[in-house]
Amino acid sequence: MTPVPFLAAWSDPAGTSWWQILGAFLAVAALLLLTLRLLGRWQAARLPGDVRVLSVASLGPKRALETLRFGQEVLTFYRSEGSMVLLERRPLGPADAPPADGGLLGRLGARLRPSAD
Repeated sequence: MTPVPFLAAWSDPAGTSWWQILGAFLAVAALLLLTLRLLGRWQAARLPGDVRVLSVASLGPKRALETLRFGQEVLTFYRSEGSMVLLERRPLGPADAPPADGGLLGRLGARLRPSAD
């Protein structure tokens, strides 16, 4: 049987085949994914608190007014191309709570549930 020309370069006369190279590549890729997953968990464990974006209002190109929830505080920032300025810092209040309906899935579930009428 004649060897396939493009696979002949992948095969070493000493016995290293392209299957071994492919297996080594898959092993390295699996180790890389495992490392990234562990680093992601380690990074998430180091976060000091719950950070969520409550709102973003665009004020023009590369300018925005952002309201963030950081733990039990609400921070309002002005963000431009080269800077970020803290405008307001206040405690978390009832107006900053997420909607009670549970968002899109909550509204969909409410429509699917039979009514008590």
